[in-house]
Amino acid sequence: MEIFILEDNKFRIEWFKKTFSQHNLNIFDNVKRAELYLLDNNPDVLFLDHDLDGRAFVDSNEDNTGYKLAKSIVSFGKKYKKVYIHSMNPYGAKKMQEKLKEGRVSDEILRFPFSMLVDYYKVFDKQAMI
Repeated sequence: MEIFILEDNKFRIEWFKKTFSQHNLNIFDNVKRAELYLLDNNPDVLFLDHDLDGRAFVDSNEDNTGYKLAKSIVSFGKKYKKVYIHSMNPYGAKKMQEKLKEGRVSDEILRFPFSMLVDYYKVFDKQAMI
């Protein structure tokens, strides 16, 4: 399975690598590079963070944010099996979820802060998660 991850935190990246080691992971910390990848590829599942560049509670109008990528994803017109928004920024995560739902990019667009995503994984097996 192809999994796309937008994340800049090295500890979270290691968690994704360990948790989904049997899958093909495509990890990006930069929106422009992520957009180029998504234009040419069709991963099954997306895991999206909002705040990048090692910053917290970033304004969604900035260029290198998950919200910027969410707008691009909608414009691509593709569908994905599942989309997870795992940002700790509640305002940014909500904006991303609303934009992605508006664009109907998936039937399952779930929003969990990263710590809750880890808990979700502990309760459900990873096959149910992806």
